[in-house]
Amino acid sequence: MAKGDSKKQKFYGVRTGHKPGVYTTYEDALEQVKGCKGAKHKSFSSRKEAQAFVNGSSPSSQAASSPRPGQSAPLKQVWSPEYESQLIEEGALICFADGSCAGNGQHAARAGSGVCWVNPKDALNVSERLPGKQTNQCAELYAMLRALEVDPDPERPLYIFSDSTYSIKCMNEWAKNWIRKDWKTSTGQEPENADLIKLVYAMADLRPAKVVFSWVKAHDAVGSNEAADQMAVRGNGLEAVPARNFVEDLDTFLREHRERKRAAQLAR
Repeated sequence: MAKGDSKKQKFYGVRTGHKPGVYTTYEDALEQVKGCKGAKHKSFSSRKEAQAFVNGSSPSSQAASSPRPGQSAPLKQVWSPEYESQLIEEGALICFADGSCAGNGQHAARAGSGVCWVNPKDALNVSERLPGKQTNQCAELYAMLRALEVDPDPERPLYIFSDSTYSIKCMNEWAKNWIRKDWKTSTGQEPENADLIKLVYAMADLRPAKVVFSWVKAHDAVGSNEAADQMAVRGNGLEAVPARNFVEDLDTFLREHRERKRAAQLAR
């Protein structure tokens, strides 16, 4: 998923679910555990490990615990004007996603999300009030979600830059470990904002072309990132909007993805 420059095959073992077994897509595995009490599923880099998990074994490569903020190495910025120009020459889509929350952590907090597109320039920029829980973390994640939702060409690689260490690590590191632990942290609890994280992760994972989530330093003279920040700030000044049910949104997305997949197979 949150993909790097190459997409490796993953295998999803469903030990307890509607139909236990090994699946090759996150979408198919999720279908087997939705609504199933006590469901158990994890992702692996090989079919052998996934099958061992389904059989009740404990493969040696299984992660012992999921990381928490502050445990992994600091992020490094790969963005530069030259790097951006290279991506544009290669035909990649590029955007910057940012969140803003006035009074974060307070009862009267107001949050907004912004998306600034670099390539193509005429793509739909976003400056919106965050629906639902008003926190900075949700605003950052929601900006990534909106970038995927207004995505102008899913057949081209998409690079989403963000100055949110939390959001980048959710997509590139933590979600993979939470999936292995049935969406549980090292304390056995569901991760904060799991409903929103699952939706963003699934949309990126199932997108036809790869998605690369990259960190960029905040307020470091990166013009498009500053523009995304301004759009997010404007968003938190807008009127409140109805909350979204991200669990239902994920179900709808997966259903529509399956229908498109079946239609494509029938058209062959």
